[in-house]
Amino acid sequence: MGGMLSILATGERPEAVTGLVLLDPAIPGPRRALDPLVALMFAIYAVPFLGERFLRSRRTRSSERARVREMLTLCGVDPDAIPPEVIERSVTLLQEREDVEGMDRAFLAAARSLLRLLVDPRRYRAAMGSIRVPVLLVHGDRDRLVPVAAARDIARRNPSWTYIELAGVGHVPQLQVPDRVTKDVLGWLQEKLGR
Repeated sequence: MGGMLSILATGERPEAVTGLVLLDPAIPGPRRALDPLVALMFAIYAVPFLGERFLRSRRTRSSERARVREMLTLCGVDPDAIPPEVIERSVTLLQEREDVEGMDRAFLAAARSLLRLLVDPRRYRAAMGSIRVPVLLVHGDRDRLVPVAAARDIARRNPSWTYIELAGVGHVPQLQVPDRVTKDVLGWLQEKLGR
């Protein structure tokens, strides 16, 4: 959702942004391209009480490590291809957040607001269309959360944006291919912003 928030903020306060880098952002796309499991998960999150019950049940029935692996798989990432220290840090984060009051409520509020924006994307598309600063859109072709068809569509609608599609990469390229992402971002910054 960070990419979505960045797009909306840039649309509302363009003077505050010099350039925008988007890594597999939540963007509207063709409904038929949705992964069935992702669609089911978000449908569950959308239903009041059911979403809360689902998250509570998942937390009590699955270990933190199992939930990390499940989330990576849902994102289109092979958990075994991620460095073990990244998995460990993710497990630690889940453990630290177990006792934080309202984590499920905050997650579901965010997921539901994301769905509202994507179901009627006019405001979001208007924000994208209003962006006048350089934009780098990086997207993995195995992203299950945000289909690559959506990224291709947004790149086509915004031809001034730089679009890089990463083969064999899921929703979190910064975890899967950090060296490639760093090289692409730094090269783009140099080319577009002279930095």
